[in-house]
Amino acid sequence: MKRIATTVLALTLGMAISTTAGAASKLFPGASCLPAIANTNTTSGYYRNENGMSNSDTGSSRVVVCPVFEDSSVNESLRLWYNDTSSAANLYCYAYTRIPGSGVTYSDPRYSCGTAGGCATDSDPSYSSTGTVYFDFSGTNWDGAVCTIGKASSGGQIAIQSLIVNY
Repeated sequence: MKRIATTVLALTLGMAISTTAGAASKLFPGASCLPAIANTNTTSGYYRNENGMSNSDTGSSRVVVCPVFEDSSVNESLRLWYNDTSSAANLYCYAYTRIPGSGVTYSDPRYSCGTAGGCATDSDPSYSSTGTVYFDFSGTNWDGAVCTIGKASSGGQIAIQSLIVNY
C-alpha cells in the first residue's frame, strides 16, 4: 500500500517514478528542503509551499539542504525533481553522504539543462524548462542533496519539487 500511495502522489505532481523490478522507492517532498541560513544568514527569498522549495529573490541565488531520512542503510540512487522556469540562472545540486568520523562526501554537481538527468557543467545558463525535469545521482547511500537555487526572473523561478530514493 505504501508504494502505491507514493506512486499516486508522484503522478499527481506530474512525475513518474521509475525503478527496477522489485526495487522500492521513497518520496520526500521539496518542501522538506531547509534554507542553509549559515551561508546567507537570512531566510528572505526562500519560498516553501505544497509545490516545493523555491527562490523568489530576483537579485541572488539561495542555498538549500534537502535531507532524505532513510529506513534502510543502503540506497541505490537519488533522483531530484525540479521545475526551472527562470531564464536568469540555473539550479545546481550535489548529492551528499555523511561518513562518521570523516565528514561529508559530495557527488559531482548536476546543473539544470536540456539533457535528461542534468548536465555536469553550467553549459546553458539561460536554460528554462517547460515542465518538471530531474537530476540523477548514481552511487549508494546518499543522505540528501545540497542545492543552489538560481535567482528568479520576471515571470519565472526554480522550484525543487521532490527527491526520490530508490532502494
